[in-house]
Amino acid sequence: MEAKDKKINLSDLIDVKFLQEFQDTLAKIMDVASVTVDNNGPITKPSKFTDFCIKQTTGNDVGFAKWNECCLKYGKIAAEKGEPVVYTCDTGLTDFVVPIMVEGENVGSILGGQVLIQEPNKDYFRKIARTLEIDEGKYLAEIAKVKILSSEKVEAAAHLLFLVANGISEISHKHLELVEKDKIDNLYKAIMETIRGSLDIEATKQAIVEIVGKALNADRCFIIEYDKSNDEFLTINDEYLSSNEITGYTGVDVNKDIPEFAAVLKKGKSVIINNKENCTKAYSQNYDIEINASEQYNVNSAFAFPLYYLDELIGALAIHYVDKKH
Repeated sequence: MEAKDKKINLSDLIDVKFLQEFQDTLAKIMDVASVTVDNNGPITKPSKFTDFCIKQTTGNDVGFAKWNECCLKYGKIAAEKGEPVVYTCDTGLTDFVVPIMVEGENVGSILGGQVLIQEPNKDYFRKIARTLEIDEGKYLAEIAKVKILSSEKVEAAAHLLFLVANGISEISHKHLELVEKDKIDNLYKAIMETIRGSLDIEATKQAIVEIVGKALNADRCFIIEYDKSNDEFLTINDEYLSSNEITGYTGVDVNKDIPEFAAVLKKGKSVIINNKENCTKAYSQNYDIEINASEQYNVNSAFAFPLYYLDELIGALAIHYVDKKH
């Protein structure tokens, strides 16, 4: 049997430990539940699952059947479309299915959500409780604990999961193919072809900053690429701004405009500004240029962290807030 005819296992493509950590982190940041499954069942532990679903809905045979029916129905739709699907479950919560695709084949999915996008209608949930033969009082008490998020935030969470999980699985699959063919020297080319196969490089980077920026409610989000040969960061090109009133960082040379911060990122460390008042008091004179830049671009709080591929620095991702203090 040819390698391409073999069944692809998701656990062979993505390190499950990494996937669990990523899933747990996103669930915490975005306040959404999630679990990853392959064609044989779950491969990660559930992250941030609600008691409403675990103890009330799916703990009931009828409720479990309805939940399972929705997962199968929308999982099939997501696999056929090759993109995330956000839907309202028969039990009243908003959920999503994120398909993980490799060369057009659905190798797994990330199931998540378990949130509300508006205040719960008590009469509606009483009706569901009666259908499931569950105590109405307990059912309403649990639904009152469920997070209420905007539909935009749920969409952002689903698309962020889709972008990362599919990017990693596609690249890992190319890597496995090359290992089998003993052509490791072509790995970089294969990765670039994979990226170009769905989006061109610039569109991919722009999609990343927009998804991350929206997901974290940032005012400004941008990628800083690193040029190893010259040991310096490239001029900023890919950026997300929450409104036209926010001054852009496009065209900024961080090596000159924020040299001390650039040096910190090159060492593999993060730059964190909780709020600019504390930043101004805490920094020494060595950071005068950075403080002036923060004032110029109205940075109230910020987080920038280095990005690595294997052990090599490839750039940094920065997230800015104009009004919020963190």
